Amino acid sequence: MIRYITSIFFFLAVTSISAQERTPWALDSCISYAQEKNIQINRSKLNMDRVERDELTAKASLLPSLNASFSQGYNFGRSIDPFSNEFATDEVQYGNYGANLSFDIFRGLSKMKEIKRSQSDYLVAQLETDRMKNNISLNIATGYLQILFQKELLMVAEENLDISKLQEDRVLKLYDAGQVPKSDYLDIKAQVANDELLRVQAENSMILSYIDLVQLMQLPTELQQSFDVEVPNLDNYNEMELLVTPREVYNEALTIMPEVKRDEETITRSEISMEAIKGNYWPSLTFTAGVGSGYSGKNFIDPTDANSAIKPWSDQFSDNLNYQTGLSLRVPIFNGLQVRTSSQKAEIAVREAQYNLAETKNNLEQSIQKAYYDALAAKQKFFASEIAVESLAESFSYSQLRYEEGVIDQVEYNQVKTNLTKAQSDLVQSKFDYIFRLKILDFYQGKPLEL
Repeated sequence: MIRYITSIFFFLAVTSISAQERTPWALDSCISYAQEKNIQINRSKLNMDRVERDELTAKASLLPSLNASFSQGYNFGRSIDPFSNEFATDEVQYGNYGANLSFDIFRGLSKMKEIKRSQSDYLVAQLETDRMKNNISLNIATGYLQILFQKELLMVAEENLDISKLQEDRVLKLYDAGQVPKSDYLDIKAQVANDELLRVQAENSMILSYIDLVQLMQLPTELQQSFDVEVPNLDNYNEMELLVTPREVYNEALTIMPEVKRDEETITRSEISMEAIKGNYWPSLTFTAGVGSGYSGKNFIDPTDANSAIKPWSDQFSDNLNYQTGLSLRVPIFNGLQVRTSSQKAEIAVREAQYNLAETKNNLEQSIQKAYYDALAAKQKFFASEIAVESLAESFSYSQLRYEEGVIDQVEYNQVKTNLTKAQSDLVQSKFDYIFRLKILDFYQGKPLEL
């Protein structure tokens, strides 16, 4: 119900603007705009940015870790002075300062594997974005062709209505002259009403097709009012032949379809993750170094003199400087089977990724085969419909003459006209069905979606 209410407002907005003021959009323009504004695609781009930051973090993990610490405070009550190791009962000011350096010399190459995995993550995210772009492109092409299809159906309906109106005017004159009975005039009047209903239905279907496309493009309201599609010359599709086989299309699709590349890269990523986890079986060696110093309010120049002044901060800092360095070797012996279990799960992830790739290839092959044989069927139906329209158009012209001469009645005339209208509609449908199937095959071959 909401969709039909929307169609009314869209119709009022569009009909209030003349055809000269509307902006026709080509198919490639519609696709480019939709790819730029689509929320899912933009969300996928954000994921790419997030993964790129993960890659930067992984690379930075190879650098040494350097940290500084500073503390300054007061001790109240009974406490031990850190420098004299004597108890103090009054307020004592103290400070501790230090810097520590840590660097992983060897961790079973896990960090290098993590960098490769993050790079693979980015490529997977990029290919997923490309897959989304392909899907939106195909959906836009479908909606675009649907509008062109509905436009041609509306033209057929309007032409038939014009023919019926001309016939109505002729019968009315004959009826006024007393040459035909009133029933003939009522029959043709009913035919005009029926053709008008078909025209209204075709117009409404066309408007709904426009709504579907602008919503898919996420076109703002101010642009919807002047939006129109560019009507290309589609006559060149009449004699177009299928020059490829399903196997040729499939082989080409395997090299360009982003979902195939994505699943292949997912296998690589899973293998890298497995290698990174297995790196935890290896010992790890870490180098550490540090420097520190401190200050105490109980550090006198002369410890034997109770009235002696406190050593200056700079003297205490240099006197209390201390350095440390060392190597830390960690040898994994038993960790509750965590590494082993994680490694086994990583191997399962690799096999799962391989199955996903096989499934994607199977689905792709089935889709291509279906598109190919659907195109063959649509082509045959299209050519057969052309022959049917030519024959019925000739038959209708002959029936018009016979009807005007009074050889056949209104019922027979309407039947011939109805048959022609149906054949014309079938021709339009089969024509656009054939074009759409050809576009799908072009899509799987990496060709641009254009008309």
